[in-house]
Amino acid sequence: MGAIAQQFSLLRETYQRFIDIGQRDDAARKHDLLAARRILSQRLLDLETLVKDEPGGTIDPVIARDFGKRLAHLRSRVAFHQASWPAVRLDEDPKAYSESATEVIQVFREFIDWGLSHFS
Repeated sequence: MGAIAQQFSLLRETYQRFIDIGQRDDAARKHDLLAARRILSQRLLDLETLVKDEPGGTIDPVIARDFGKRLAHLRSRVAFHQASWPAVRLDEDPKAYSESATEVIQVFREFIDWGLSHFS
């Protein structure tokens, strides 16, 4: 399960990247946000694959189901946020964008904390 814990650590780095981008107001932040979103998508896919392909059924089935539910919840929140707030709209309503991002960041942080506590 070391690879799974490592993937959760990579997600924590991605989480921090979103925090850092959210604190900026320069023109490059939109480009960086798009790049971070692509990285997040790939890292979640990689994590899901690692959990599903864990050899020998070493993951407790209850933990695996909880993982699936938590991952689905995170993906749902991320998808809704990204559909509501494409990078090109960041400047339209900074307060509303920030509120939406804060909600997603909370779910993201909870997912990472849960994963690190169960797979480390």
